[in-house]
Parts: sequence; C-alpha cells; structure tokens
Amino acid sequence: MMRRSTLPAAVLLLALPSLAFAQQDLDLTHLSLDQDPPAAKKQDQPQVEEPDNLAFYPIPALASGKNEGWTYGLLGALLIPDEHGDISMVVSAALQWRKNVKINGFLDFRWTPTPTGVFEVYSYWAQKLENENQVFYDERRLWKDYNFRFDFDERRVGTERYFGKGTTTSENAESAYTSNSYFTQVRFGPYLTDVLSLQGTFRYRRFRVGESILTNVPQTLALFPNEFGIEGGEVYAEGLRLMYDTRNNIFTPTSGEVAVVFVENAHYVLHGAARPYQVFGIEGVKLWPNTDDGGFVTVARLKAQFVVGKNAPFWELSTLGGGTSLRSYNPNRFTDNDTWVINIEERIRLFTVRLEGVTGEVQVAPFFDFGEALRHTQDVARPNVDRRVHWSIGSGFRAVVHPYIVGRMDVAWGMEGLGITVGLDYPF
Repeated sequence: MMRRSTLPAAVLLLALPSLAFAQQDLDLTHLSLDQDPPAAKKQDQPQVEEPDNLAFYPIPALASGKNEGWTYGLLGALLIPDEHGDISMVVSAALQWRKNVKINGFLDFRWTPTPTGVFEVYSYWAQKLENENQVFYDERRLWKDYNFRFDFDERRVGTERYFGKGTTTSENAESAYTSNSYFTQVRFGPYLTDVLSLQGTFRYRRFRVGESILTNVPQTLALFPNEFGIEGGEVYAEGLRLMYDTRNNIFTPTSGEVAVVFVENAHYVLHGAARPYQVFGIEGVKLWPNTDDGGFVTVARLKAQFVVGKNAPFWELSTLGGGTSLRSYNPNRFTDNDTWVINIEERIRLFTVRLEGVTGEVQVAPFFDFGEALRHTQDVARPNVDRRVHWSIGSGFRAVVHPYIVGRMDVAWGMEGLGITVGLDYPF
C-alpha cells in the first residue's frame, strides 16, 4: 500500500527557494561545477556548516490532483532541529477549501528520531464525507540488529477512480467511487549481514466500495456491478521480505542501491469464505553520483508485482499510475494481475539556500517513466496479446533539508495529459 503524500510540509519546503529569492539570501555556489568560489570564501581552513534553527513558515497552500481537483488554503509549518542542529521534526497544519469536499484541514507531525527511523502521525478531515487518520513508524536499525515497520491507516476518499482491468483500458471508461478502508501492517526481522535483512510480514485490509461524491463521472457501482471485489471485504496476508540496502542515507541518498524481494500468501474473506491468492514482488533502485559532492545523481528504478490466482479483488490487484510510478496518470490508472515499471531521473543540485535559520538545497530532476499492466507475465512472449507500454516525461522540483527531509513537486506529461504530484520524500 502506498503511503499518503504529506502535502503541507512538502509545499512549505518547495516554497523556501521563492521566499529566499524575495529576500535575496542565496548561496549559488553549486550553479557551476568549475566555477571558482568567491574570494571571501577562499580560506585555508574548512568551512563549518551552520546548524539549523527553530523556524515557522505561514504560506498559502495550492495543490492540484487528477482525482481531487484544485485545493486552496493557508498552512503553517514549524521546523524543529535536534541536538545536532539538523531539522528532525516538522509540525504542520492547514485550513483549506476544495470544491468537492468544501472546507477541509489537517494536522501532521513527522519526526526522525534516528538517522534510520521515521515516525509520523497525520489526521485529515473534510466538511463533506472525507477523513483520514494515519500512524506510521519505520526503523531500519531497531536495537541495531532488526528491521521494523508498522502502519495504521483509516481513510474515506470520495474521488477514487477505476477504469477496468488491462493496459488498454480507455480513458472514456473512467468511473468514480468512495473507498472506505482500514489498513494495518507489521514487518519485523533480523539483519543477516550489515546490508541484508529478512522480515516476516503481516497485513490486514478492510475495504468497502460506495457511491462517489462526484456527479460528473459515472459511478463504479453502476459501470462495473459485477467486478470481483465490488462488494468489499477483508484481506489477511502473511509473508517474507528480503531487503538489501547500501545507500549512504535512507532519506536523502546520493549513492548506493536498494533491492527488495517479497512473497505473500493472502486470503480474501467475504461472507465467511476465505479465498486464497499469492502476491510476489521485486524492486531495485540504483544511484550513480556523477560528481564527488553529489551535485548530479543518476537514479534508475525497476519495480514489478505479480498476483497469482483468481481470488484477488480488483482493489488488491497490481496497479500503475500516480506519483511513484507513471507520474502523468491518475493514481491506479491501470489495473491487472501483473505490472512492471521503470523510472529514470537525474537529480541536479541548482543551489543551496539559508532562510530563517534553515539550510537546504534546491534540485531539479528531469525524468522518464514507462511501464505496463498485464493479465499474465507470459503475455510478454505472446504476439497475439494486445499490449501497450505507457510512459510519462517531466521534471521534478525538490527542496532538500539534509539529512532527513525532501519536499517534492513532480510535473509530468503523458498521453492523457498533465499530472502533478506534491509530497514528502523522493518517489523512490
């Protein structure tokens, strides 16, 4: 399950460069790799980086999503440094307005207590229908020798989309529904070596499909009344997850690689009957720094997921689309048993900035995404199967506060128009 994008803090971080330009408080020492430093900085002794200070930013909130539409409002964020002078806590809140759900707001607390761990609590509410409550804790070095993660997410979203199964589904097949879901998962296991860990996993998901709040899009319940899983139900899944990670930083890496292989045995429970199916997945990310200081970093990622069996409801199948796969498309735009996606981007540092006691860097990241949804992976070798590889091209705009925080806005274009993603953390 994909984590929610943390919109408020990300918008704040992406606003820092423009605020800094307005105050003319910039250090452009990274604009040119072969540029000599200013005379005032030519010193024999090494430069000591200033620690970050407590800072508060009130700024306008403006966001757009293909499913949600435009959101307007005002947000404030408090950035809190730890004892080392690094920003390790972000507390943010907002009051907003969106056409479909009217007045809405949220409160978010994100804390990185260690260089390998992050904790987040988030609550969102809307005047009309929607709400979400989330608790998330991920510690890659629990008690030094264990890898641990816990998620809980309860949400109701009134603008979900479903286009049917397959990679050739038409944009005209768009339908909308309200999802009401409860999700929790636990992963825990030891390190087998310094960079390789094995986790046992368990997850539970309860899902219900209802009428969407949208009136200008066909209802999923009417357009796909016989889709397997339309009645909702529960899923229990247990499995194993093998993770290899050599990145130099979990949150703001510039070198190394990470690879994940997982298997799950799942059961879809409806009306007292448990229907089994299996889920397999692989993912690999490689970072190549092209300069010693990480000013140019090439990143490549491959991800694939395979659902085996006929008992998986449509909301448990593999999907493509959204801010971490095909960035120009709706979230979950393509649905089928198997999917694969390849993402390539170049993360380029433009400059560093210090504003109101916080030091960060601004990056641009041109990217290219392409991937496919398949009924069966063996269809790749069958010439009579209708296949279609989908793509997105665009650029990301990133604000990075080392060593823990990345705010991003990715703007992508594809065959179905423009897509904009705003959130915290790199997409992969």
